[in-house]
This record gives sequence, C-alpha cells and structure tokens, in this order.
Amino acid sequence: MNDEYDTRSPVIALEGNIGAGKSTLAKYVRRYYPSCHVIDEAESPLMSAYSRHPERWGALVQIDLLTQRATALRLAHRRALMGEGPVILDRSIVGDRAFARANWSLGRISAIEYTVWENLHNELMKSTPAPDIVVYLDTDTQLAHARAEQRDQRQHDREYLEELAREHDAALEHIRSHGVYVSRVKWDEYPLHEYHIHADNLLSRVMKEYDGATVGEL
Repeated sequence: MNDEYDTRSPVIALEGNIGAGKSTLAKYVRRYYPSCHVIDEAESPLMSAYSRHPERWGALVQIDLLTQRATALRLAHRRALMGEGPVILDRSIVGDRAFARANWSLGRISAIEYTVWENLHNELMKSTPAPDIVVYLDTDTQLAHARAEQRDQRQHDREYLEELAREHDAALEHIRSHGVYVSRVKWDEYPLHEYHIHADNLLSRVMKEYDGATVGEL
C-alpha cells in the first residue's frame, strides 16, 4: 500500500438490486460502527411520477440521481481524507449505471436520452474519483422482488429487477476494469437474530481483503 492509502480511510459503495438489503446494512453500520460515516441513498422528487409513468420521467430521474451520486461520491472522498474511519455510500454512481442501462434496455429511456446520460456520466467521472471498494450484495431476484414489494407496499415490475441484476453484472465488470476493488457477496435472507453475525463477518472480511490487496488492484 502507498502512503495515500495509509493516511486516509477507504470509500465503500454498497450496491445491489432493489430489495437486496443495502439500506438495512447501511442502517446497521450507522448504529453499530460509529467510526464509519454513512451517506444515505440519493432520492429524486420525481420518483413518484416515475413510478407511474417511467417512459415519461425515466431520463430526468436518471440524470437527477446521477448528479446527486457524483456529488455524494466527491464529498465521500473529502471525508475520507480526514482518516477517521470508512465512508460508506448506500448506492453510488457505480450502481447508477446499471439502472440507466436497465431503463434503456426496457425502453423506458430512448437511445438519444441514454446517450445524453452516458455523456454526462463520462464527464462527471473525469472529476469524480471512483470508490475504493464496491460491495455488491448478491441477492436472488425472486427474494429481492418479494422484499421490495413488502417494504414499499406496492407492486414492483419483476422484469425490471431481472434486467437490473443483469446490468449490475455488467456495471461491476466495468468498474473492476478501471482498477476498483470489487467484493461480491451472497446476501440472501438471514434470521433476524443472526443478522449481526453475517453483517460483522462481511464488514471484517471486506476490510481484510482491501488491506491485503496490492496497489495495482486498487
């Protein structure tokens, strides 16, 4: 490891499908790991309109969330320079790529709109450092779908979640090809009384893997 990684904390992006368990894990970290700084998932005021008319609002929602997540990632890196503990993002610009491509694949965003989004994404990434670590909570799509519907008390498009799973695979390969450390973990349903065991083991393993990685892998 070089001096930069010895003196600052890592920026960790939690990624996963809708209903994968990211926000639950982020809340757990905030409660039981006071040395970690957690940045909540970005929200768009257009999300309600998008859920009713995705083809009308899809591009605007994606651009709104992209700009918010780029800003959050830059702030995360500034916080990491303090060296006070890991900075954790509940979804980041990495996962945003999967959502944009899924909406494009399903026809919710036109080819022109996706090109505009991708050009903006590429420009933002020129001035936005990538996360140091991406943790992907790999959850069975059927389980994630059931969780999302129970949580939100509304129906979710199963096809959309399946497309998101495929696009997350591509997004992880994309960010890995840029030298970012990716940890993919199976994160299906655990009994409530055992959650702390699995969460603690996950966080401990990820940090050990990160500390043991070579500079070239980061």
